[in-house]
Amino acid sequence: MPKLRFVLAHGGGSCSLLRGRWEHAWREGLIEDSVMVRAPSEYLRLIYFDSLTHNLTAQNYLLETVSPGASHAR
Repeated sequence: MPKLRFVLAHGGGSCSLLRGRWEHAWREGLIEDSVMVRAPSEYLRLIYFDSLTHNLTAQNYLLETVSPGASHAR
């Protein structure tokens, strides 16, 4: 498997904010298992986010939700 890495600019845009919706859809079976076998938060750990949010609140939320030390069990 190639070492392809994804980097999302501007704090990942709405990606970190949509995490809750994606987690809910995955838990409720609205996303087919053949498409996504692990929880969305597991995939988010594989993505790099820059910190250019222009807003301290948004940056703190980003750190709380997708940083390596963040709790993904919300």
